[in-house]
Amino acid sequence: IKWSQFDQMWLTWTTGDIVGLLVVTSLVLTWSRWSSYTMPWRWWVELAAVLGVIGLIAIPVLNDYPLEYLVLLPLVWASFRLGMQGTSLAVLFVSLTATQVDLTGESYFARYGPGEGVLLVQTFVGSVALLPLTLVPVLAERRKAFEQRARLKQDLLLARSIQQGLLPDGPPRCSGFDIAGWNRPADETGGDYYDWFFVEDGRLTILLGDVTGHGVGPALVTATGRSYARAAVGAVKEPGELLTEVNQLLSDDLPSDRFITLVAADIRPDSGEVRLRSAGHGPIFIYRHALRQVEHRPADDIPLGVLAGRDYGCSEVIRLDSHDMLVLITDGYLEWANPEGQMYGADRLATALDAARERNSADIIAFVTNDVRQHARGTHQADDLTAVVIRRVGPVSEMVR
Repeated sequence: IKWSQFDQMWLTWTTGDIVGLLVVTSLVLTWSRWSSYTMPWRWWVELAAVLGVIGLIAIPVLNDYPLEYLVLLPLVWASFRLGMQGTSLAVLFVSLTATQVDLTGESYFARYGPGEGVLLVQTFVGSVALLPLTLVPVLAERRKAFEQRARLKQDLLLARSIQQGLLPDGPPRCSGFDIAGWNRPADETGGDYYDWFFVEDGRLTILLGDVTGHGVGPALVTATGRSYARAAVGAVKEPGELLTEVNQLLSDDLPSDRFITLVAADIRPDSGEVRLRSAGHGPIFIYRHALRQVEHRPADDIPLGVLAGRDYGCSEVIRLDSHDMLVLITDGYLEWANPEGQMYGADRLATALDAARERNSADIIAFVTNDVRQHARGTHQADDLTAVVIRRVGPVSEMVR
């Protein structure tokens, strides 16, 4: 070799080292753990098919035509199907085939002379090896990410099942009232909830809450708030006291960026009155059947978990005449926008309540929900939907447990 060819010789030598590391090292590292691999017979059949296709393509192409890139097709197939073990073997087979054809002096690369021919063979082997060998770990990472996502989805579905299980099984039986509730989170889990339960002194307590955000975090806060409310309800006499107790418990646990808006209503079957108190949750809607009008009540106080030691005071007494209804909903209804950006809003809700005034509570919720979806016209549900309708249906008598 003349000194004038030093640069080409150095490039050929260095390229050979790099390609050797690429082809041989991947093979050695992959197959050095042979004892841990148990390949099914289908894998071996597919490997043999890939090698056969490479042989059918490579030998005539390398001899006569500059179509070397065709060998990438079976190599990419090996990357998807055979993992690093099969791909490294296929790459080695391509390398051996190209080298053997070049040694005969009849390959397409040999036409450029021994120096350039060897360099072209090495460049060809390195190029076709680089893509499949780097593709395998990328595919493995994507496959792992998909598997993790599938497991996460399963966990979220389980969490949703548990959260939905915390909701009441059915409407409460309270003479003189027709009560229904409904919830649908925007994600697998949500930050809205509703609950009702009878207290020993005869009251029926109804709660509807909305935690900031939606997802797993708010779902955990929702479960915590529900537990605190159920634990405290027996020690208080009215909704304002209940909110005060729950707020104190939540203030010790919630981070500064979390809070709950909660409305509590007590139905007293003996008198038919409803005592109501809202901690940051509003507006609250009261439909007067005789007047066919909807009253909007704003929130009474700040949300729970914002200020420790807050006293939520006395509750408001609301009297419902026959067929009047108290409607508690979360802002997912009012703020659901259509493609033009127009939110559903309180006015459309009032119109829907009037149109459904003769229906029972469950059908009223279904009617309003369908009306919201028609207004949205296919836009994504961005927030949780929760509603409770308390409807006076007749004279009040003794509560039916």
